[in-house]
Amino acid sequence: MRISELLYRNDDATKGNCTDPKLDFRPTRFGDALDSGPGIPLNDRLRIFDRFWRGKGARGDGAGLGLAIVMEIVRAHGASIAVSDCTPCGARFDLRFRPA
Repeated sequence: MRISELLYRNDDATKGNCTDPKLDFRPTRFGDALDSGPGIPLNDRLRIFDRFWRGKGARGDGAGLGLAIVMEIVRAHGASIAVSDCTPCGARFDLRFRPA
């Protein structure tokens, strides 16, 4: 499974108040994935990559493993990932891969 697929599944499970939620993944050495869902509250960002952690009011029947798996894949490739806000709504995941 690819990082983009895991991020998409997480996006699909957490659709929120914004209209037309979608994931836009741009695969480059400096990739980013943008979604237009409800975003990730600042207080939750320290925990979103923890295994079995789900945010307050999380929808769907997931186990809270998707972003933990993303983090393990990212680390295995010597890369990094960070999350921030996406305007007008949603989250932005910035992926940074080491040069080949």
